[in-house]
Amino acid sequence: MDLTLDILALGIFVICILIYSILIIYGLKHPTISRKGSLNLIYEQYVDERVNDSPLVAVQASRNVIMANTAFISALLVLLGILLAFYPDIFAEGAISGSNLSIGYLQLVVMVIVILFCLFNFVLAIRMHVRFTLLISSHPDKINICGINGLRFTKNTIISAQNHWSFGLRGLFYLIAVMGWLADAILFLIGAVGVTIYLIFFEDIFDKNLSDTVCDEESTPKVKE
Repeated sequence: MDLTLDILALGIFVICILIYSILIIYGLKHPTISRKGSLNLIYEQYVDERVNDSPLVAVQASRNVIMANTAFISALLVLLGILLAFYPDIFAEGAISGSNLSIGYLQLVVMVIVILFCLFNFVLAIRMHVRFTLLISSHPDKINICGINGLRFTKNTIISAQNHWSFGLRGLFYLIAVMGWLADAILFLIGAVGVTIYLIFFEDIFDKNLSDTVCDEESTPKVKE
């Protein structure tokens, strides 16, 4: 096993995550210039429509998302148990130069971190969707308590729920790349770069249609994270 290649692949993996994280955070703070940010504006409009039309539709949609989150959480917990139980048989044995740590241990740590990240976001997504079902069915447009605007709070809740759901799914994409490391460091490297390119150019950030849209950001409601 080429340990240098393994470390290089891990370094590129970390750099890819940093690049994507910076771009997605910037896109969320400037919703009119990224696909993910513009989706959050659509979610705000969705709340307006559901409040004025049928809140029960939004409640049912949230319940479906909660069920999907539950399925992902169960699968991730099973995967985590398998990785921990069969650690000696699954992971590589080569030691890192100048250290007592093995590449296999490093692989396990990276996978556990990614799995815990996914679990954290899926659990928070469930929490936010449960809160949203209560808010959307309580006429939030009529709520204004201690300076808290019920409609704005409801919009922020669904945006937070969808962001956590999205981050959990993105974590799964990167988890697949990390699992490729078990076969070969090259697969890990290619997977990390490929997932990042896909998320940036085809999923969350760049959208050629946005550049053709004239949108005044100053008049666009700011999304509270």
